[in-house]
Amino acid sequence: MITPDRVSLSQVFLPPTLPRRNPRNTDRAVYVRSLNSKLVLPSDSLTNVDTAQIDAQVDQLTESLLSSYHAACPETFPRDTPGKQPWWGADLERKRGKVRKALNRAMNTCADEDWDAYYAAKSSYKKCIRFRRTTGWRKFCGSIETCQQANRVRKVLAQQNTPEIATLRKPDNTLTSSPEEARRILVETHFPDCVFAQVTDLSEDNHTTSENDWLYACRMITLEKLQWAIHSFHPDKAPGPDGVFPALLQWGGTPLASCLVPLMRACLAFRYVPKGRREVKVIFIPKPGIDVLSHESG
Repeated sequence: MITPDRVSLSQVFLPPTLPRRNPRNTDRAVYVRSLNSKLVLPSDSLTNVDTAQIDAQVDQLTESLLSSYHAACPETFPRDTPGKQPWWGADLERKRGKVRKALNRAMNTCADEDWDAYYAAKSSYKKCIRFRRTTGWRKFCGSIETCQQANRVRKVLAQQNTPEIATLRKPDNTLTSSPEEARRILVETHFPDCVFAQVTDLSEDNHTTSENDWLYACRMITLEKLQWAIHSFHPDKAPGPDGVFPALLQWGGTPLASCLVPLMRACLAFRYVPKGRREVKVIFIPKPGIDVLSHESG
């Protein structure tokens, strides 16, 4: 929960400004034109298709999506407008001018009454600044109506792009000594039946497809169903490890969906998940103000 009475905007320290891409600034015409020139319709034949070809086509399609997006949306630096505060107004500008005039007069005359007038003007000016800051922050917090807006504010106030995992207390009453050990404790606690294995230990199951497998895949995956599924996602949903977010698929339209249908059917027929889609990103969200958790499920 955001507490406007105790949060000071001046205490929020942002990380160094880095170039980034804003999907809203994407030139969709350039993206679609670049993507269409790179799309290659995968083989829809029931023979001469294996899992290696599926992986190659998925990697090629991912590269086409990302390269087209990068060409249509170059990296830019966020605008920096120092000195411009949303709570600043004409009344504060006038009070600041009065403070400067009072200071100049007091320094020229060195009279006690002029110094008293300067201190009074300065006190009134600072009091007005504090009031405007607090009022502006309360108004901003009151204007937050969606979880997405609140999540953006939370990320700014977190002051860190990647939160560190807090120290966990293990079942033997000892503490974890590294983030890797803490992650392992979390996985073992919340996924008790999981098996830790290296990628090289995974054996490929070369499933032999039958005609019924392909008929079932063709019946379950159609162009209309796939287009509905693509547009059911929020366009700005965060991308996975591959960097592809739903808007890139939605902007591709029917040509892109036509390339995805054979791939999806092949994956279903072979009962196969491409290697590039097996990775997941898990983020641990620590509780504010807690460095040591009493239990790994806390």
